[in-house]
Amino acid sequence: MSEEYELYYHDSKAGRVRLCKCGMFYQLTCRFQTRGKGVFRLYVDNGTEIIDLGQCVFYGQALGVERYIPVKRIGDGGLRFYIMEAGKTGTFVPIANDQPFCRFDDLLNARFAIQSGRKGILLDRNALDHSTAM
Repeated sequence: MSEEYELYYHDSKAGRVRLCKCGMFYQLTCRFQTRGKGVFRLYVDNGTEIIDLGQCVFYGQALGVERYIPVKRIGDGGLRFYIMEAGKTGTFVPIANDQPFCRFDDLLNARFAIQSGRKGILLDRNALDHSTAM
């Protein structure tokens, strides 16, 4: 079973992402061409969290990602894939299970994220600037 999704870059379509379900894993294939320069990373938004799927590499004349991902990691539906320049996604703040994150309510643009296996929140730079100004 294979599903195709649009890939977005700055709210415009940049390419396609194909997910092929192989048991408990998805085989992810992503290809795109962009005029932007720099290093790109692939992200998926499943409605509750943003997950970093890795750095894009060259495949011939196009950039992309090929990998296997556990189905339970990204869910089954309502997915939105996008690419961004590395380092321009905001600030990742890890959350420890035994420590409260007291300023979370002040940050309206914070989203739950997983990076390198660590759970935390991803702060939009504008939200971060706003929260520190108070």
